[in-house]
Amino acid sequence: MLARPLAVLAVAGGLLACSPSPGANDAGDASHAGDGGDGGAKDARSVGDGNRAPYLTTFSVSSPEGGASPALSLVPPFSPYVYDYYVRCAAGTNPITISMTASPGARSLLVEPTASGAEPTQTLSLGVTENQAIVAAATDGFATTEYWVGCLPHDFPMMQMVVHAEAGAPAPPGYYLVGTSQPVGGA
Repeated sequence: MLARPLAVLAVAGGLLACSPSPGANDAGDASHAGDGGDGGAKDARSVGDGNRAPYLTTFSVSSPEGGASPALSLVPPFSPYVYDYYVRCAAGTNPITISMTASPGARSLLVEPTASGAEPTQTLSLGVTENQAIVAAATDGFATTEYWVGCLPHDFPMMQMVVHAEAGAPAPPGYYLVGTSQPVGGA
C-alpha cells in the first residue's frame, strides 16, 4: 500500500489527527493540490507564473458493466477541488473502470497501481486489491495534481459521526486515525 507523507497535528485522548504534509507529492512533481482543509471549497493555489495548477474536471471509479462485483461508489462524490476519496472493495481483486478528463491544456494519467500514458481524456480497466491505492493525476508538464482513492477492505467497519451542538462546529476535513479503547471504570 502506498503511504502519503503525513504531518501530525494533534494527539489527545486516544485520537490522532493528521493531514498531508504541505507540498507533499509522491510523484515528485511541482505541486500537490492537497485538501486545503476548507471542506471542498475551490483551491486558489497557483504554480509557476500564477496560473492555476492542472486538475481533473471529471473522475469516476466504477465496477465494469455486467461484472459480478458489487457496484463501487466514490466517496465523497467527485469534485475537482477534493483530492482524497475511498471506495469499499470486496475481498480479493476488484475489477474497476476509471474514467477521467483533465482541465484544458492538461493531460490525465494513472500513477498507481499501474502507470498509464498521459491523455486529455481516458478510460482504463484494471484490478485493485483491498488496501491498495489508486492515484490519478492531471499534469501540464510543469505541475501535477494528484487524486487519491483508497480501496477499503471488505470488512472495514462502517463509521457514523454524531454531531453534538454543545461541542461546537466539527473540525475541518482532514485525516483522522481512530482507535478503540475501553474506559476504565466507566469513566
